[in-house]
Amino acid sequence: MIEVDVTEEDMVRLENLRHLRVTLLFTYSGVADDRVEPISKSGITVRSIQVAAAHRRRTGIVLHWRPIVPGWNDSPETMAQVLEVGRDVDALVFTGYYHKEQNAEHLRNLGWRCRTPTATRAAR
Repeated sequence: MIEVDVTEEDMVRLENLRHLRVTLLFTYSGVADDRVEPISKSGITVRSIQVAAAHRRRTGIVLHWRPIVPGWNDSPETMAQVLEVGRDVDALVFTGYYHKEQNAEHLRNLGWRCRTPTATRAAR
């Protein structure tokens, strides 16, 4: 994954495009555990959203809160933080978490308890 700060100069360039209206899509999880989300502590996403929102007139901003996972980022504090980050965006969208067995195995190796679709079906 490549992390790049959105700068005021970037926004000037985007705003000056005459025949194209740009919408920026930022993904943000709110997951604080760096075993799951290693870039979360860098602040790049939050900083970039703030810069984009402060220096736009025509540019759209969408915040994709992904994924919402019980026990990772579903606390009232995390939800409040995500809503605060998204205060100045045009749209805030969210998704749940789906993973294949390979992903679950990786997360279990990191020390997380995971339910897979197979385990979920078996529990029914």
